Amino acid sequence: MLKKDDMKISISLFLAFLLTASLLPAAAKPYSTQGYLESAGDEQYFEVYAGNDTYVEVTFDIPYGVDFWVDVYGQYGNLLGSYGPRQGKVIQLSGGGKFTIYVTSEGGSGPWSAYWEVE
Repeated sequence: MLKKDDMKISISLFLAFLLTASLLPAAAKPYSTQGYLESAGDEQYFEVYAGNDTYVEVTFDIPYGVDFWVDVYGQYGNLLGSYGPRQGKVIQLSGGGKFTIYVTSEGGSGPWSAYWEVE
């Protein structure tokens, strides 16, 4: 049987845990996608839902020696930028919301992949 003082300590520890847990930042969730471009003109797209995150980094893995380009569109369909990534290229998305990202081959074929985290 718990004594009155033991219950006070238990309740205090429980409240401290709740307060600490609510102050901790949410863990970021990892996402990834991949594809294969067959030849020049081939394209694929994916979407990044950044939600309220004001900053998201998307890291691309693209084979060396191919001419793959990345076009980033905002949630209203406006082109935000075009990039010619290589191995490990990072594109920074800011402002939150939804981004549509097209990966297009301007020359060459091969696999590509992208990784990002969103809270």
